[in-house]
Formats: sequence, structure tokens, C-alpha cells
Amino acid sequence: MAARGEETERGRVHDVARASAWPARYSARTLRNAFGDRWRGREDELASDATAQAEFQAGWERGDLDVKPVWAGEAVDLITDSPRAADLVEALAADAERAVARLAAAAGG
Repeated sequence: MAARGEETERGRVHDVARASAWPARYSARTLRNAFGDRWRGREDELASDATAQAEFQAGWERGDLDVKPVWAGEAVDLITDSPRAADLVEALAADAERAVARLAAAAGG
């Protein structure tokens, strides 16, 4: 929740590191991290570096955010809290009920 939009970037480093078949023209937007900083602009080299790919996989498995990507859009700084899932579902359901009631009233029902 402390991330800012300017801390995100578009790139392919993490796709290359995990040998993803994701199309190159659709780069990912992630929070910047040390692994991405190290390999940015060197994606072709990364694609053929088995040691770096193994390092990435190990970091992914341990949940190391200096390695593992955190996919995030530029609006990441609009996230200001972390509600419980049950509370979020309850709020969404209440909003939907109000929207349906407004539509019904507008339609004369």
C-alpha cells in the first residue's frame, strides 16, 4: 500500500526470466525491483542465462520481492486500505442492491 505510481514500469524482464510464452508486444507493468533493475535492457542475455533464470525461480518460490514481480498499474497509490474479503463482498453487494433499486425506480418499478 506504500507503492506510488511512479514506482511502476513496463517491461519484459520478468516474463523472460520465467520463460513465459506471453506475447512480447504486451509488456507487463510491475513495481520496480532489484532483479528487474539488473536485467532491464538485457532481456536477450537473460533469456540465455540459466543461472539467472534459476535465481529468479528460487526468488519466486521464496516470495522475495527483490526478485518476484508485483504486477501493479499506475494507479497503485489509490489503494489505501486492505479490507477483509468478507467486508469487501458485503460492501459490493450493498452497492449492487442500491444500484438495482435506483434502476427499478427510474424504470417506474
